[in-house]
Amino acid sequence: MSPLRIIVILCAAFSLIVCLGGCNRMREARRIERERLYQKRARQADSAIRESTIEWAKAAQARDVNKAVYYYADDAVYFVDKGPLVQGKENIRKEWQAILAEPGPGMQFEATSVDVSRFADMAWERGTYEWGVADKSGKISETKGKFVCVWKREPGNTWKVVADIDNTSQ
Repeated sequence: MSPLRIIVILCAAFSLIVCLGGCNRMREARRIERERLYQKRARQADSAIRESTIEWAKAAQARDVNKAVYYYADDAVYFVDKGPLVQGKENIRKEWQAILAEPGPGMQFEATSVDVSRFADMAWERGTYEWGVADKSGKISETKGKFVCVWKREPGNTWKVVADIDNTSQ
């Protein structure tokens, strides 16, 4: 083999090694950028869900059924504590109408944590609630409990609850 041919082969091999190294660095840079984007979306989702929960709680306190039910997806399910499974937004509306019609101080709730999936398309929220109901004599009966809501990102980047479960802590 001629010396020129050896030099050409070595140059080609060296160029290939440099190119592959550069491709790996580019691939790693794209991976890092993708992770940054996922983290940014997760932070935005966390913030949006926490803000929605605050507004949802205000709606419940104001006994605004339409606003309270707004946060549910059309095909949502509600696992009522010691009650039947409620399926679909319209059936959930009926359940909330009954809850919010109870006399007394009403319901308060807040999120204690929000965990967002890696791709920021689903999230699960945990929280606590207090619910006060007055009997016929006006005596208030308070119930404290906890809840988990599963949120799903909908088209238009809105978040809706697809599953809601609560139970008492007593």
